[in-house]
Amino acid sequence: MAGAAVAAAGRDPPVGRDRRGLVVAVLAALGVAAMALGRLGGGSLDRLYFGTDTHGFALLVGATAALWVVEVRLRTAVALSGGILLAILLLPWDAALTYLGGMAAVATATALLVLHVTGDARRVDCGRSPVALALSAPLLRWAGRRSYGIYLWHWPVIVVLLQVAPGLPLAVAAVPITLALAALSWRYVERPVLRSGYRASARRMVALGQRTGLVGIAVSTVVAALVSATVTAGLGNSRDHSALQVSLDAGQAAIEAHREAAPPAPAAPAPDAAPDAAPAVSPWTAPAPGDGRDLTVIGDSVTVAAAPALYDLLPHVDLRAHVGMQMWSLEKRIRTLRKTGALRPVVVIALGTNGDFAPHQLTDAIDAAGPGHRFVLVTASGPRSWIGPVNAKLRRYARSQPHTRIADWAALRPRVPDFADDRIHPGPRGGAVLARLMSRTAASFYAETAG
Repeated sequence: MAGAAVAAAGRDPPVGRDRRGLVVAVLAALGVAAMALGRLGGGSLDRLYFGTDTHGFALLVGATAALWVVEVRLRTAVALSGGILLAILLLPWDAALTYLGGMAAVATATALLVLHVTGDARRVDCGRSPVALALSAPLLRWAGRRSYGIYLWHWPVIVVLLQVAPGLPLAVAAVPITLALAALSWRYVERPVLRSGYRASARRMVALGQRTGLVGIAVSTVVAALVSATVTAGLGNSRDHSALQVSLDAGQAAIEAHREAAPPAPAAPAPDAAPDAAPAVSPWTAPAPGDGRDLTVIGDSVTVAAAPALYDLLPHVDLRAHVGMQMWSLEKRIRTLRKTGALRPVVVIALGTNGDFAPHQLTDAIDAAGPGHRFVLVTASGPRSWIGPVNAKLRRYARSQPHTRIADWAALRPRVPDFADDRIHPGPRGGAVLARLMSRTAASFYAETAG
C-alpha cells in the first residue's frame, strides 16, 4: 500500500520536500503509536489490523514518500530488499513485534524502495540499478499492474471458498481464482478507466452490454453470484461473531452480578506480612469447602466465557476476569486485592491467551501475593504463535515451586466440542470442562495437606 501512494504521485516525481509531507508523516507516526499502544494494552489483533486509525499509517507512509521525495542509493536499496524479504518469511501476523513497529518498518522500507526505483528511472545515463532491473521482471510488472485488483479480490474469494469448499486448500484454489479475476478487472474495468475516465468507460460498458446481451447476462450472473455468496458468508461470520460476543457479555454480566453478592474472603496472610512470615491464620487447617469461597480466579476472555459454568460449580468463587487482560497487569491486580484483604488463599491465574510475557512478570506477581497462598496456573490454548512459549514458562515455573500447580487446559483441548470459530473461546460444554479443571487442580492442595 505504501508503494501505491508513491506511484500515484507520478512516474517521475521531483526530488524535494513538500511541507505537506511533514503533516502526513506526523499522522503516520500517530497511527504507528496507536497500533503499538493497542497491542501493549491487549487489544484485539483483528481490531488493530483492520482499524483505519491503527493501520492507516501504511497509506500515509506512501503518501509521505510521494510528497517528501529523497534519493535512495543502491546499497540502501539492497538492504531494504533483504529486510522486506526477511519480514515476509519470518514475521508472523500475530507476533507482538509485528504490531510494535514491524508493519511500520515494512511500509517504510517499501516506500523507500519505490523511491529508489522511480529515482533510478530518471538516471538513464548512469545505467539501470540491479534492484530496479530485478523489480522490472515481466512477471513482477504483470502482478504490479494488477496488484490493486488482487488486493480487492482475494478476500471475497477466500470468504466464498471457506463457505462452499471449507476443506479445499486455499493456496490451491484462491490464488489462481484471485489472479484470474484481477486480470479480468484490470482489462475490462481498471485500464479503460485509466485511459478514458469513469464516465466514458461506463458508457462504453453499457454499449458493449447492449451489443452482446448474452455476455452481459453471463458477467452479471457471475458478479451477482459472487456478491451473494460473499454477503451470505459475511452474514454467517457475523452471526458467529455475534454469538461469541453474546457469550462474553453473558459471562461478564454473571461476574458483575456475583461480585456484589460474594461472601467475605476467608482468613489470609496480612497485607503487611514479611515475605518469609507464616500466615496469621492458616487456610489449610480445614477441608476445602468445595463452593469456591477460598478461590480467587484471575483470567482473560476465555475465563469470561466460562464464567457461568464456574459459578454453577463454585457459586462463591471470586472471579476477576476481563476481556483482553494480560500477564503484565497481574502484579498490580494482585497487590490491589491483597491490600484490600480480598485475595483468597488459592489464586487461579488463567492468562496467556492474549500475548507472551517476561518470566519476571509472573514471578513478581506471585511474590506480590505474600506468604501462605497457593497458585494454579492455567495453560493457554489456541492457534496463536505465542501459546507454546507461554505454556513453557508456566510449566517451568510450576516445576520449581511447590506451592504452584498446572491446570493443563491446552492438554484438554481435544475434549472440548464447542470452541467458537476463533478456536480459542469455549462454549457452555467447554466452559464446564475448564471449570472442573480449575476446581480439581485447586482441590489437590487440600488433599495434599490432609494427607
